[in-house]
Amino acid sequence: MTTSRLDSAAIGIATQRLAEHGHDGFSVDDARRTRDWFTPELATLLVRDMSDPNGVGYLNWDPFTGAQDEVGPFRFEDMTRVGDTVRVRFSREGFEPKRERVTLAMRHLDGRWRIANFLYPDNAVCHQDLAVGLMRYARSSEAKRGDETCQ
Repeated sequence: MTTSRLDSAAIGIATQRLAEHGHDGFSVDDARRTRDWFTPELATLLVRDMSDPNGVGYLNWDPFTGAQDEVGPFRFEDMTRVGDTVRVRFSREGFEPKRERVTLAMRHLDGRWRIANFLYPDNAVCHQDLAVGLMRYARSSEAKRGDETCQ
């Protein structure tokens, strides 16, 4: 597969975001400070989840590393294009003798590449797609709050 100049830019931005983020965790303040790194939809989901008044929401790991603990550096693996999204995959050696991966799904909006989603192919099925998990958790939380007010 040949990589277009636009796709190469997506790889560069994804790599830059991973490096700029580092490996020190990800807080709601980080989500707000870096809001322009994400699509508006993902930024809203992240901030809403991380502002959960009951403490920890769905996301209890660093979305950039897919881990709760500090991890070693990632290296670029490959990229694929799926419709209007460029998926940039990174990997690192895991604690067990396996490779752990995180994919940044990048979308070009308003002339800039933004992170539209994080994908974790090595996780359990219900934790492979961050945006889906965040939406599912938000719906579940809203339904629970609705039940409490009806009692």
